[in-house]
Amino acid sequence: MLTPKSVTAAALVLCDDDTPNRYILCAGSGGFSSTKLFETEGIFLPEAEQTPE
Repeated sequence: MLTPKSVTAAALVLCDDDTPNRYILCAGSGGFSSTKLFETEGIFLPEAEQTPE
């Protein structure tokens, strides 16, 4: 099942003009899923507080 043919459909989806930018599609052995990443709200730390503690 780990063949190029098993991911061809996913590769073609990524090549389509309607596919959103930065779309991440996972494919392998007949399984398909999309990955969604998000960034949390940030905070500011003064230089003195930028420590591992």
